[in-house]
Amino acid sequence: MEIEPLPGELWLRRKDARQVIVVEDPAGPSHGRATVAYRALPSGRLTRVDATTWARRFSFLTPERWSFGDRETDQLRALLLGRRIVGVGRHDARAWGEQDTLILDSGVELTIHTNNGCSHCGAGAYWIDRIVPFDNAITRVEFPCRDISDLPGTDGDEELQITVYAGGLSTPGAAVLTVHGNDDNGYYGTGFSISVSLPKQD
Repeated sequence: MEIEPLPGELWLRRKDARQVIVVEDPAGPSHGRATVAYRALPSGRLTRVDATTWARRFSFLTPERWSFGDRETDQLRALLLGRRIVGVGRHDARAWGEQDTLILDSGVELTIHTNNGCSHCGAGAYWIDRIVPFDNAITRVEFPCRDISDLPGTDGDEELQITVYAGGLSTPGAAVLTVHGNDDNGYYGTGFSISVSLPKQD
């Protein structure tokens, strides 16, 4: 079943893996052949394509103001592949429920929201230990998770990472995000979620 493109959605142009945003056509609805208006990110010109060919030329990434969990790795991988992480936004340092942002070269922002957990016992509390840019085109993304409860000097039970690569399989990866936390019994939640903000279009 084909997804109808709607203004504010993020799509991937298949021929060059360019992220594009669907926009309202300033010329209004076309008379006769239906078209879809879009701009390539971060600042491409307005382009129109035949609506009947859209599904062959583009693949859906995310609606506007979308959020998803850290276990939804396919969604995050699709957003990161081919992109560079040109900056980070630090909103809070080592606090429960902190929100830090990865800024992509396309202008898309991925804000990390760590799980709050229980304010009394700390179960389900997660925090961001590391968030850094990556100024190379990302060719591979992995999501390692390991138990660190037996390691000396740690104050969490679990380590979650987003690790990115550029180049071949022999190229070392870089952890652009490291999150620590206490999963406990899972009753108070776990990990982190990610919200997607798309750049504003004039």
